[in-house]
Amino acid sequence: MVRMVVRRRLVLFGMLMALTVLGTSCGSFFKTQAPMTVSNTAGRWVHEGPNGQQTVMNLREDGTFKITDIPVEVFQFSNSLQSITQLNWTQLHDLEGTWATGWDRDSNEPYVVMDIHNVGTNMRLYSGNEKDGVELYSAFGDPDSGVWFYFTKS
Repeated sequence: MVRMVVRRRLVLFGMLMALTVLGTSCGSFFKTQAPMTVSNTAGRWVHEGPNGQQTVMNLREDGTFKITDIPVEVFQFSNSLQSITQLNWTQLHDLEGTWATGWDRDSNEPYVVMDIHNVGTNMRLYSGNEKDGVELYSAFGDPDSGVWFYFTKS
């Protein structure tokens, strides 16, 4: 009887230790981000490219946006672009459309959904809290490649 009580306590102690380690070492896993609203998301967002080049995204409070000087590969969907790992900063274009904020219940993350008119698609930009502030980002090329295009609010 004493062995069972000791064994149960050891199992319980082990489970509590595992939860403690998991909770302290994986803080970002349990972190809940604040929802994005129109008022805290609207504004000027910038991606710093090579050689001082910039892509500027203006999210207007009326729900429209304009992105200037963005490499063509960023919001394009084509099998030929799946292997892209580096952007061509000599082929730039402008994009316009509408945007709204949203909340991904599965991942517990805020996002911005964009209906891009001259591309004929919509896109999600996810929000991340980095040391320099909030960023909006999207994968380009193969989403599993881990290559991201980041905008920082300026």
